[in-house]
Order: sequence, then C-alpha cells, then structure tokens
Amino acid sequence: MNSIERFWSKVDIRGKDDCWIWEGGIRWDGYGQFKYRGRMRGAHTVSWEIQNGEIPEGFCVCHNCPIGDNPLCVNPNHLKLGTHQDNMDDMVSKGRQSRKLSDEDVEIIRHLFDNNQMNQPEIANSFGISQAHVSDIVNNKERRR
Repeated sequence: MNSIERFWSKVDIRGKDDCWIWEGGIRWDGYGQFKYRGRMRGAHTVSWEIQNGEIPEGFCVCHNCPIGDNPLCVNPNHLKLGTHQDNMDDMVSKGRQSRKLSDEDVEIIRHLFDNNQMNQPEIANSFGISQAHVSDIVNNKERRR
C-alpha cells in the first residue's frame, strides 16, 4: 500500500459536502497528523497536497468547514490556501485564539495536573490554550507559585 492509499485508509469519508474525519494519529492540538514525504505533517495539509500538489511558499492550508472549523476534517472541499496572517485573522474572527488566563484558571490547571485528574493535552483543550502553555504553567515557568 503506497502512502496515499495508507492516508485515505485512515479517513472516514462521508458525503461530498460533509467533513471527512481523520481517524489516524492526532497531534496535541487536536489536528490529525500523518507521515508524508518523510516527515510528520498535518493530515489536512497532506489531503490538500494529494489533491492539489505542493503548497506555494508563503501559504498554509486553512480549514473552511461549512459547520465551523473541524481540526479532524480532511475533506479537500473544506480546505483552502491562505497566508499565515489569513489563518490568524480567521482564528481571531472565530474566537479560537488562546485566551488570557486568570489567576484562578492557573490554580485550577495546576490542581488538575498535580492530582492526575487530566493530562496536559486535555487541560489545554479544556482551556483553549496550547499544551506548551500548560507545560509552562505546571512547571512554574509561567506565574511561579
């Protein structure tokens, strides 16, 4: 099985207009990942490249799902090229950017992690922040105790 066949074997392909859900490996940030052309890539990026070829320099693949962005969607009809700034502007317009945490949020994050109630990716997902941000908090690199 070649890499393209292997890629599509990990996708739940639904109707043409529906999100096609990635069922392979998932990164810490909730996006699918797949080793393609010798390196780990976002599954949505691989999907776009399989359909359209290489991504032009200065561009990235952005989600444009009709029901709202779905990080596991790899339907080429729900993907578009944009600049990094386009992607950031889209994220802000949809309220998906990292948010400023209150002191109470930081204490809750530490409590959840210290008491093994949630792992770092789960905490990151719950608070809408990156796993790296959670790591900095629980390891006292940010807002020292």
